[in-house]
Amino acid sequence: MIKQLLAIVTIGIISIAPYLDNTDRNSWFEDDTFIVSVEGKINRIRRSDPDWKPQSEFEQYHEQIYQEQERQRKEKMKELLESTANVCTNGKDPSQLSLQDYINEFIAGPCQPVILVPGIIATILQVKIDCETLQAKRPDIFENCGWQTCSASKFWLKKPNEEYRLWMGSINSPFTIAMTNKKSKCFGDFIELYYDKSKKDPKERYSAAPGISITWYGNTPLSADAECGTTAIQELSTDSIIKSSMCDTKGYHTFSDTLKNMGYIPGLTMQAAPYDFRKSIVASESQKYIKKSIETFYKLTGKTTYIFGHSLGSLHATEAIYNMTPEEKQKVAGIVTMAGPLLGATKTFKPQVGGDDSYMFKVLSIDAGINWYAQRKMSRTSSSVVDLYPKDTYFRFRTETWMQQILDRIKWDKEFLSTGKRPSRPNPLNWFPEPDQICGADFEERSNHCQLLMSDMSEHFLRVVDKLYYSTEESMIEALSENINSDALQQLLEYVQETKRVKADNLEHPGVPMVVIYAANQLTPAQFEYDKQPQPIVDSSDDFYLPDHIQKAYGDATVLASSAMTPAIKWIYEHKNGQTNIPTKLVEYCSQYSGDAVSSIYDSTDEQQQKQFTESGYLGLTCSCKYGQTGIDNCSHGCIISDALLIQFASQVLTTNWKSTISQTTATEIELKAIKEGCTNLH
Repeated sequence: MIKQLLAIVTIGIISIAPYLDNTDRNSWFEDDTFIVSVEGKINRIRRSDPDWKPQSEFEQYHEQIYQEQERQRKEKMKELLESTANVCTNGKDPSQLSLQDYINEFIAGPCQPVILVPGIIATILQVKIDCETLQAKRPDIFENCGWQTCSASKFWLKKPNEEYRLWMGSINSPFTIAMTNKKSKCFGDFIELYYDKSKKDPKERYSAAPGISITWYGNTPLSADAECGTTAIQELSTDSIIKSSMCDTKGYHTFSDTLKNMGYIPGLTMQAAPYDFRKSIVASESQKYIKKSIETFYKLTGKTTYIFGHSLGSLHATEAIYNMTPEEKQKVAGIVTMAGPLLGATKTFKPQVGGDDSYMFKVLSIDAGINWYAQRKMSRTSSSVVDLYPKDTYFRFRTETWMQQILDRIKWDKEFLSTGKRPSRPNPLNWFPEPDQICGADFEERSNHCQLLMSDMSEHFLRVVDKLYYSTEESMIEALSENINSDALQQLLEYVQETKRVKADNLEHPGVPMVVIYAANQLTPAQFEYDKQPQPIVDSSDDFYLPDHIQKAYGDATVLASSAMTPAIKWIYEHKNGQTNIPTKLVEYCSQYSGDAVSSIYDSTDEQQQKQFTESGYLGLTCSCKYGQTGIDNCSHGCIISDALLIQFASQVLTTNWKSTISQTTATEIELKAIKEGCTNLH
């Protein structure tokens, strides 16, 4: 009888096993719960607590908070959304048109095609797992992630999914950014890049561990959608808990939704350029995407394309244009850089040396976030971080007239403010507002006076004990060699060579109209100082050693104003002195210089009401972030592209009334459908 019962139970288990889910999504394995309060604070409830409930039971609560924040955002943007609804298609709803009719309306309409390029850690990365290969060739990674089998029939053991969001993983996935164990290794093992310098083409030098394949979200079988890469650069997390607690992860969400409201269609008139943000600019797929999109849009619409790049995306955008022929550049309307670290960002060294607490947060009294193991793997194998090392511009060009004007204007401002009187010598940058005018209204960390607020980037960016390091290549290599262990050093030194970009390093004008948006309303890390040698501490403890002192200058809390502004000032100097006929506008975000009206880069209109961008100089761009109601609105680096007034500014940039070179498209309905559904700009 017992044998018969065991046989029945065994048969029953075998019969239901295929229907049991032993992947990481199984609620059997759900651990601690995280919830966001109405005030936006993250709290943790341990599974052992009597009030514990599965995370899934709080999803509706968090979604309600998120939806309320979205409602408030849309309310703030109501006037803009109503006034620009289908403006690019002459008031006609694109969803009610054939694709041919849509393109013809766009041709007749006032808008330019647009490309959106995200910054570092601002593209959703999707990972595909070949379970058997990973288990066989990297059993250490398999074990570090808590997996035990590749078989669904062994339902009592844990197995991986076929695909995951690697960045950003959900709260309870193996790739969560809310790590509470400093020894957790799964995310670090997956995010690590392997580099083979022997490959001639930089794009072929990078690989993941065996059994792991990483690309942007939307470029895999399970993540594919009809958004042609747009999904990959907006709402980086699926967790309402994350979406409702910070604006940094929104990416281009609000921005791209506004474009669609204007009548843009992904793949046909707007294009996202997602990319694996770990790889260097020269190895990135973004270069191909940008160039191909420009060609496609010009062929379909006869119109030139604007490229909007946020943060590191600004460097990707300019590099793509640097590598174009003069004929190809004629198809580009211009580049808009938003918070672009054009001279690098000093804070990029911090996570490599001893870790960055920007990726850590408190959950009650518990530290959570991306631990040192993961940060070390990510920052020391990602060549994009080296792309962002501070540049030697303030050494290389120190004697140039335009650089002397910058350095003199810094002194000029200080003299003006300290004495209350205008200095006797002329304003070194007479196109930039003077300190007796209002720019930085209502910010605690800076004066209301208009000032350059730039810092001299020839000063050291790193101090370790008594040794100072500077942005020259020689000093940078010393900083690496003396503060990072040999296991990671050689790869980083190879990255230093791969990331050299001659035209960018020489601040050559890209050869298309430039709009450079920067912020100088917040104190921003500029110099990191360690009283002890970080390397032996982090190597022995496998944990962080954060700077003992951080010196700050003005910027957007991530990028120094000097980094974003300096190239623009050079290009403005060249335009005003007849060295180029291509204009540049330097636009200060959160400046009240132009009052509450949203500024325009355009200087005039012609007889056909086509807007003209002819003059170089300064614009103040007011912002709505400081009036936010949701608790996650702020004016910092990552949130700039979610600001309603910046998006309104962008919509005005795109609405040019420029005439197309063609009266109707030559593409057939079948061809347009193939481009849209196949997302051919990205393949």
